[in-house]
Amino acid sequence: MPQKIKLKRANDAYDRLKADILASVMAPGYQAPEPEIADLLGMSRTPVREALIRLQTEGMLDLVPRRGALVKGLSSADVREIHEVLAGLESELCINLAMRGFSLAEIDACNELLAEMSQAEEAADFTRWLEKDLELRTKLFELHGNGRLERASRLMLDQLYRGRLALLNEVGKVDVSHEELKTVLAAVYAGDGLRAGQLAASYRKQACDVLIERLEEADLLYV
Repeated sequence: MPQKIKLKRANDAYDRLKADILASVMAPGYQAPEPEIADLLGMSRTPVREALIRLQTEGMLDLVPRRGALVKGLSSADVREIHEVLAGLESELCINLAMRGFSLAEIDACNELLAEMSQAEEAADFTRWLEKDLELRTKLFELHGNGRLERASRLMLDQLYRGRLALLNEVGKVDVSHEELKTVLAAVYAGDGLRAGQLAASYRKQACDVLIERLEEADLLYV
């Protein structure tokens, strides 16, 4: 089989499994042997195995000998470590973006995403709210233009996504405010990198504390 076809099948398996994990179709604690997962996807074991190994390296699951894949949940330590990494990445991002400057089209695109977050929050459409939050943060890293930084941030954001989505659907309340993001972006647009970076790090720390507290109250944290 040509290498390109093998790679495409492995990527397809990865995309489908990751989507199911993020949406909690495969919720934390879900466990199944590789042949069963391959049957569910209607795929051969080889691309599924490659996809599972990739998801294990990203912290989404563990591969347990003779028992297959075990989807991981988030612990309080996981949440804190992820937020610490994101605080540094986002703070540096804001400083660099402020120095880089924004076009009017880029400002309009970011503000449109903020508006969509506000609309989704008002409608209590938490899946859409979280998708737009992720889209905005991803877009900012894309604008920075550092591919490695973008991939590192997306990995951290994806790991938080599952816990945030489960919590939003459980308590019916967002864990961060789009108004906070608007304040950070206003500083970026104004070219005030120092203030933008400080605000980004401060809001990330607050978000961490709020998320852990609410996950604990909803009994959604794992050891």
